Formats: sequence, structure tokens, C-alpha cells
Amino acid sequence: MQFACQTVDWGRRSPGKSFELIAKSVMRLLFFFPCTVRLARALAVLDCPELQTQNAGVFLKHLRKAYASNLSTAERARIVAHHYSVVRERLGLNFLSNSIDRGVCVWSANDDPMGPRIIARTANQYDFESELNLQFILGSELLYIMSAVVAPGTLWQSDEPSVMVITRVQGIRLKTPQMKAATAICGDCAPRLLLFAAMEGLAISLGVSQIIGIGVRQQIATAFGSVKSPSFNENYDLFWRSLNGHFRLDGNYNLTAPSLHTSLDSVPSKHRTRSLHRRIYRDLVMRSVIKEFRK
Repeated sequence: MQFACQTVDWGRRSPGKSFELIAKSVMRLLFFFPCTVRLARALAVLDCPELQTQNAGVFLKHLRKAYASNLSTAERARIVAHHYSVVRERLGLNFLSNSIDRGVCVWSANDDPMGPRIIARTANQYDFESELNLQFILGSELLYIMSAVVAPGTLWQSDEPSVMVITRVQGIRLKTPQMKAATAICGDCAPRLLLFAAMEGLAISLGVSQIIGIGVRQQIATAFGSVKSPSFNENYDLFWRSLNGHFRLDGNYNLTAPSLHTSLDSVPSKHRTRSLHRRIYRDLVMRSVIKEFRK
């Protein structure tokens, strides 16, 4: 009951709606009590009090649609437990605690503290798309976000013990001028390309070699109705294809860490130098993130 109350955003909903959500959470909690208990035990051994004090809703996030539209409640519970166990083991308690509290800077374009940079943050309890967010920031403004979970490979028909599932690729509306400025500073690489490079570095640091990009059909937003945004398909299916992602039967895309670049021979000659410079910059971002976690 305590966790159910903590997961309700009282400031955004009426008391009647809040109590209705609490009642639904309690009913689902009772129905899925066994997998919830297993999840609570798995999170308890992490020795990370910030999860309970600042992000208590993670214990119940599996009771609602989350991460991908085709996952069951038991599968979501396994993903939550697996994600935090792997992050705690591979990146350490300090990273986990700081990513919950204030965020961790994993890359910056230059020495300017207000310049382009990427911040890793643990998703809050109201974010049902992910458990870890990479945020691209310029100055004090958030421009782009890429989100992921580290999941058991068996849930995604993989022989790997863990896979990184990128669940969200989203730009912030009305930030086009800032994105162009950031792209110019960052080797002509758009923010989402740099976020993917950082995600590759994060995956390698976690010991993960397979990345799965969520396709339009499985993106969690589609679980609540069709999405009419013209950029929705561009941010998912088209983006994964541009990164040489291979389409899966479940509607998602297989990628690797590090990713496979398209042969320069297939790039028009007048664009090859520009493409090469972009690749070099992306690789530098990926290596910088790996180096950050090896300190």
C-alpha cells in the first residue's frame, strides 16, 4: 500500500482519480504478488536506498504497460530486476546512486560546462518507457533523449545473457535552432547519433554486445492508441535502418555494440569525407563513454 500511494502523482490528479489508481495498483499487486515479491527481493540486495527513498515506484512499475507493448507483467518484473542487477554489478553503486540523485555526465564536447553534453539519469517512477535515460543537453536546455533497459536475452530470443533494449528516441519540440547549433559544434553529428554512440559505449561497459531498437509497432506509446506524429516512424524504424539495424520478426531491430558502419563505397563520393568525419566523431564519443566507466 505504501508503494502504491507513492506511485501516484497527487499534484497532477484529483483525489478521486488518485484513489482510483491506488485501488487498481493494489488489485494488480495482489494478483501478481509472487513476481512482485521476487522483484522486491532482487532489488533489496542492491543496497541502494535511493531506489526506495526517491524512486519507490520502480517496485510496482511492472504492473502497468512499460518498455514495449508486447511484454507481460512477469516479463516486465524480470526486466526491472535484471536491469538494476547488471547496472549495479558492472557500473557500481556510486553510478546507480548518483544517476538517481542528480545524474552523471558521461560525455561532454569540450571544457565548457554549458556546452553540449550527455547526462545519464535513472528513469523516475512515472517514466514507463525505460529505466535509464541519456539526455543530450546544451546550456541548460534538454534537446534530445534516448532511453533503454538492460534485459535478459531470453526475453528477446537472444543467446546473449543480457541485451540493451533502446525503448525511446525523442527530440524535444521547438528546439530546432539549438539542435542545429549543437550539431555544428559536434562534428556535424546530430544529437541522436551522439546519444546512440554513448549508448554503444554504455552497452560495452555493461558487457552487452547486442542492442535491440524498439520498432514502431512495439513502442510503448502504441499500446494506448495510434501515434499520429510524423516524426514517430523517423525516430524508430527509419533510424534503426540508417544504423544498419536488421529487422526482426517481432517488429524490432537487431544492432550491435559497436555498430556496423555502412561501407563508404556505398556513399556518394561527394559525401564520403563528411560521412567519415561523422563516423570518427561518433567513435570518439563511444570510446569516451567507455573510458569514463573505466576510471
